[in-house]
Amino acid sequence: MAALNETFCASLGDQNSILLCNQIVANYAEIAQTQSDTDIFYILWAGSLVFMMHLGFAMLSAGAVRVKNTKNILLCILIDACTCAVAWWLLGYGFAYGDSAGGFIGTSRFAGVGFGDEFAYQDWFFQFAFAATAATIVSGAVAERATFEAYMSYSVLLSIWVYPVVVHWIWGGGFLTAGPDGLLGVGAIDFAGDGPVHMVGGVAGAIGAKLIGPRIGRYNADGELVEIPGHSSPLAFLGVFILWVGWFGFNAGSALSIVGNGQVAERAVVNTMLSSAAGGLGGLFFRTAVWPGREWDITAALNGVLAGLVGITASCHVVETWGALIIGLCAGIFYILASRFTIRVMGVDDPLDATPVHMFCGGLGLLMTAFFANPDFVLEWNDGYAESDRKTYSGIFYGGNGKLLAAQIVEILVVLCWVAAFITPYFGFLKYMGWLRVSPDQEESGLDDSHHGGSAYPEIYAEDNIYKSSRKLKDNGDVENGKSSTPESFSDLPKPSVSPEQAKTEDVASS
Repeated sequence: MAALNETFCASLGDQNSILLCNQIVANYAEIAQTQSDTDIFYILWAGSLVFMMHLGFAMLSAGAVRVKNTKNILLCILIDACTCAVAWWLLGYGFAYGDSAGGFIGTSRFAGVGFGDEFAYQDWFFQFAFAATAATIVSGAVAERATFEAYMSYSVLLSIWVYPVVVHWIWGGGFLTAGPDGLLGVGAIDFAGDGPVHMVGGVAGAIGAKLIGPRIGRYNADGELVEIPGHSSPLAFLGVFILWVGWFGFNAGSALSIVGNGQVAERAVVNTMLSSAAGGLGGLFFRTAVWPGREWDITAALNGVLAGLVGITASCHVVETWGALIIGLCAGIFYILASRFTIRVMGVDDPLDATPVHMFCGGLGLLMTAFFANPDFVLEWNDGYAESDRKTYSGIFYGGNGKLLAAQIVEILVVLCWVAAFITPYFGFLKYMGWLRVSPDQEESGLDDSHHGGSAYPEIYAEDNIYKSSRKLKDNGDVENGKSSTPESFSDLPKPSVSPEQAKTEDVASS
């Protein structure tokens, strides 16, 4: 192109015209480079926000499990990022975004071939952050009883094969990619990954939790459910807010450029905010209204926010603000119902409710897209669609002919089948070999103590001896010679002894 411009400028003949033409060409090249650099920075920034979501998952998961399993869940999330980076570089990215073989799988760009040539570094990084997010969803579903080795090997399988193939179908030029060449002439509209990320991770988590079985103590002798609360609501709260911030990069970054896509990105951010807010309110108020006791439950609100975020992920760029509010509200309420269904009907003990939040609300988000997609916004985002074929890519509420709804349903079904086809036999094999679950003694003592060198809180007492070290207690039966369990929560620790004089003083003060 540069040589062609130089030839054109030279053909003008007049020296002043040639100089002016060359200056215009140079300015144009500088503008183009600035636009490219701006897009690169935007994707790197968004990818960093998405990668930071691992910190959110870590804090949420740590707060949702018992004290004795804190180190284990943190290490699982750390290892997701590490194994996924290598697996994504080696084969995953190529299967996802390589040259398509029949719309099924990519066949090039393996092991970094073409870095900086065929594709850009920033795209690899951004897409890796998504792959790692999908993998880490499962950590919460199988928490507190899966062996670390089984979890680590699963993470490789999902990152290197299961997730990349689904990505190719939907984002990599496969048969479900949005556009007139996609399934039914419309493809599936899934902007930021309700199918590839949330449903893939959610389905894998549900299968893993079902095969591994419930935690010890989840049911009493009569078969009734027993609540096992996490040890730290503040950590869970912090985790959700970190995820919330990261989600703006997750959704807005899926525009894949900011130059010329500013309206798409800003719409995605606003709709993400509104949907998550409505999800938090919906989950909290619905839980309070229909459950006995009518207490204001922080877990319902936090997971309601996550449900709203998941619910809007597919359609944040193509729905109006009122639609985002409705989607979020429905997702928050649906989460409460799905959570009850997961444990009571499916028999899946999911400590973090990853199954209802990601699998169920991910599917709901895909369906909602088919009802609320505004054809003007769809065309603005993807100009491959024809103006004359608006009914094909319009939501049902905008006069759509149902083809988009059919494509969204197909996406849900193929994701369910694909993930189940590989994750079920894999976890089943591990279970058959006795490699999937830790022993009952190890589970009761806690994975931190049995696998990771001791409690995450080795000294949780103050100088006034309000709490004593969980590793030095003998009389309460929790720890003997440093070999038994750490407490399940801070409330399980023994309280300091009180002298008769102190007790008398406290009695007088309380009266």
